[in-house]
Amino acid sequence: MVHRYICNGNALYHHGIKGQKWGVRRFQNKDGSLTPAGKERYGDDERVESPEERKKRIARNVAIGASAATVAIAAIGYMKYSKNLKELDKKAGQAIKEINDKVMDLNKLSDNDMTLKKGTKFQRISSKSFEEYVEKGRIAYASFKKEDNAIYMHDMPKNIEKWRKSRIINDGGNSVYKHVLTMNKDIKVASNKTVAGVYAEVTGKSSVKNYEFRKFIEGLVDRDKDENKKFINKLIEKGYNAIIDDNDAGAYTSSPLILLNPASDIANIDTKEIKKIHKILNVIMYK
Repeated sequence: MVHRYICNGNALYHHGIKGQKWGVRRFQNKDGSLTPAGKERYGDDERVESPEERKKRIARNVAIGASAATVAIAAIGYMKYSKNLKELDKKAGQAIKEINDKVMDLNKLSDNDMTLKKGTKFQRISSKSFEEYVEKGRIAYASFKKEDNAIYMHDMPKNIEKWRKSRIINDGGNSVYKHVLTMNKDIKVASNKTVAGVYAEVTGKSSVKNYEFRKFIEGLVDRDKDENKKFINKLIEKGYNAIIDDNDAGAYTSSPLILLNPASDIANIDTKEIKKIHKILNVIMYK
């Protein structure tokens, strides 16, 4: 569509295509389908891609590099523009269920362990100035990559504030702390194949489903649970100090870890309260 406005003295002239409306292309119906003249002009295609549709297509293509679950949800989200929402919600739930119920093929999982050298520094963002795992031998969620550290530094203070308001955290505090943990030994991180194998062994499951496995990893924070104790101890016996935090890895951050017995692996802990200036510097340095 071409609209041109020309001001000549006190007169304003408007040139355009008679009857054409904003957002409607020539040779195209309101629903995006081509008119008979449009089919002659553009060929046999039923539709001509609008700028808005192009944006949606590009967004969908970008999502292809995400995890299987993200891809399924992204594709379904794209379909919402053209299909009945109730039917789509049903398909979305089914797609997610199929992914969650899918049995993990242990033979296809990576068997590459990772070793982080003695002296490696890990970051933890916490509502506490002192972490009780140091005394009780609990596990600890931590990150070591700069980009992962930046994400947790940016998001966790806001999350902790939100959890305090909703009473998930009942410590009565209003501060957030960054703990930098320096390791006193090499940290050996178990491969996905090893972790899934130990999970199957400890739980007695002949097959490992995605959802059950992720739920189990999420619940490792309860060190008093027998299955969790067996799982962690079995990995420690095999010489491992950490595993990948499967719930965040790949979807939220790159390589977050769960330290299995940090109390015995930490040489030093440097704790600082996170203030507004730290958050600003974090954005400047890593955004």
